[in-house]
Amino acid sequence: MDNVAEFQRLMGECLQRWQLVEHLSYLIFQHLAECRTERVGSLIYFATRGSDRKTDLLDTLACELLKDKQLAEWKALVSRIRAANKMRDRIAHFTVVAVADNEAQNYELWPTPHDVSNAGASAISKRVPVAALKRFIADTQQVSFDLNKFRLALWTTFGKPR
Repeated sequence: MDNVAEFQRLMGECLQRWQLVEHLSYLIFQHLAECRTERVGSLIYFATRGSDRKTDLLDTLACELLKDKQLAEWKALVSRIRAANKMRDRIAHFTVVAVADNEAQNYELWPTPHDVSNAGASAISKRVPVAALKRFIADTQQVSFDLNKFRLALWTTFGKPR
């Protein structure tokens, strides 16, 4: 497989993995919030702009409702979601750049020049190489697994969702 196709495959997998993290986070929100209908939960959760703000919303709700062991499990899980979200932001707001590496041409994500969140940052220091994409895929796969396990464990505390 050539470098372009591999890079595109990795980008697609990154997006897919993050989408699952967001979906499972929403399901946990829906369960904890005990919204009358799924539509009400969707209106609240998805009206919140930005994945970091959605995480804050869910974290606030979880901290209010969870106790002891579940709260400790949640805190560990939400810190992993926040770490993955930082890489998600880098992936979502960077530009694909071809980089000559010896004789091969590899692809990386570099900061978008006009992105204010990258103001003053060295483009070299903020690069996202293919290896980082592979780590993100592995990390978000494990976070998704643990989120789903946590979601199912909520059934014992709060009952099955509506």
